[in-house]
Amino acid sequence: MSYKDEARKYQLLNTAFELNLSKPTYEQIANLVFFDNDCTDAQRENNYTFLTNIDEAINRYVQNSEIDYKKDNTFNGSPDCGCDYDCECSLNVFAMSAFKNIARQFDLDIKGNNALVNSVLADFTIEEQHRLLSCNIAEVLRIIMYKSLSYLAYNLGFYDISFKHHEVAIVMYGGIMVDVQVDITDYLEDEISARSKKASDARWQPHREEKKERKKKYLKIMKDKGFSTYTDAATYIKLHVDTDKKPSFPTVCRLLSEADKGNFS
Repeated sequence: MSYKDEARKYQLLNTAFELNLSKPTYEQIANLVFFDNDCTDAQRENNYTFLTNIDEAINRYVQNSEIDYKKDNTFNGSPDCGCDYDCECSLNVFAMSAFKNIARQFDLDIKGNNALVNSVLADFTIEEQHRLLSCNIAEVLRIIMYKSLSYLAYNLGFYDISFKHHEVAIVMYGGIMVDVQVDITDYLEDEISARSKKASDARWQPHREEKKERKKKYLKIMKDKGFSTYTDAATYIKLHVDTDKKPSFPTVCRLLSEADKGNFS
């Protein structure tokens, strides 16, 4: 497969992943939670306005939360993932704790203080506030929060974490469909604990330094050569710079994306 074909394959995969992260959509949530099909036109409009405003509020909450996966983390050990390529299993495991902390804090904030919901509801009539609140708002908030975390992880390059948080959102959505309360308290913890760790700090540290240097090198090549897209830059790098199997073409694209956003960790 040529690098041009591999670049197209990478773009298609990336588009499919992003499309998957968008689900469940506003329409799906509105139909399931607010019984959109049975609402008046004015109520339908309010349903979408409420979901849009809640989404924006939660995105601000997530973006303002501290994402510091290095805090109190020695990076001792790495998961026994068994990968035979330049994977990021270790980084995903270590970073997961930061995302879990945001989810836990969000639950505490919502249970102890409904300021976020109240601020969004303030623009609606009392009658509409009561209608919206009579629905399963708590689960809607959590679904949107986990979707927001999955987008954040995706943008930061933590693809395994992104997939896992989106999976939680889908599981919760499915729980509403069958009228079952989904207990996700240990959902992510169970996923992590299933991955055993080995004491290999000596292996992990050089990997981090090597990746940092590659990001700097790749970004410099992209700017020096005047490439406008990551795929064009990655194609050049795989053809003329790092021509071995590792790092793979998708890995080069991801490293360029992260470096271009200022992430050199």
